[in-house]
Amino acid sequence: FTGVPEAILRRLEAEGSPMYFQTDSVLLGAGTFIDEGMLYFILRGEVIINILGITTRRLGVGAAIGVPKFLGLECPAGQIEIITTSPCDILALKRETMAVALDDEQYEDDLAPYKKGISVLAGGEILGAFGFAIATAKYAPQCIEESEVLRACSEPFVAQIPLLVEEMLFWPGEKIYSQGEEGLFMYFVKAGRVRLEAVGRKGHEVVGGGATIGDMACLEQITGHSEDAIAETHVWVRALHRRLLQRALKSFPEEERRLMGSKAGGGPGLFD
Repeated sequence: FTGVPEAILRRLEAEGSPMYFQTDSVLLGAGTFIDEGMLYFILRGEVIINILGITTRRLGVGAAIGVPKFLGLECPAGQIEIITTSPCDILALKRETMAVALDDEQYEDDLAPYKKGISVLAGGEILGAFGFAIATAKYAPQCIEESEVLRACSEPFVAQIPLLVEEMLFWPGEKIYSQGEEGLFMYFVKAGRVRLEAVGRKGHEVVGGGATIGDMACLEQITGHSEDAIAETHVWVRALHRRLLQRALKSFPEEERRLMGSKAGGGPGLFD
């Protein structure tokens, strides 16, 4: 909500619904969305994100849950389950409140950056400093299926991956990961542009939709991320946790050899 007028923020808060969840409550079940596209804002407590029984992240005070749907973006429900690890106070913000503000002419200029951000995330043009569209910017809804990292893998293996990812959104200037940090996630860029820069490297690289970043560290081919990844624009990534990738590889030894360069026997299926 950076740049959103205070009057709208007050209205969101006033029209929001306070909610309380006990420890071990399920905020979001696998294959579901938050009702009516509401945004859950954590005021107190902590939650964990599980995918197929594997914990991938913890979220605390100030975190928001359900951002893509709140912004009106089309995304699959996925296999994410969100569970409280302590008593939680949540403020549920109504999507309709923001929709009314977006249609109000008095806020047209103030909310222009907000609208532009949603447009970029939804695959709209990315404009440069002089207002012209960046020709190299790409929207890649098939960023997993068409990833160069997975190019050598079989179709059945690749078809599993969209079931294992978490949809993550980043705002301009926000860091996706840091140089030297452990590579817990591999990120498939769906929309937006990401700047990659490293200490000692001349200049920087900018990648867009269709790129896969963080893969070398996630595959443990290097000990940690070799650069900082910073959102140059609004960015939508589909994030795959290392433990989920490892679980998927157990039943696909050929894929493991291609990706990891190691030999491994078969194992239980992904959903066993």
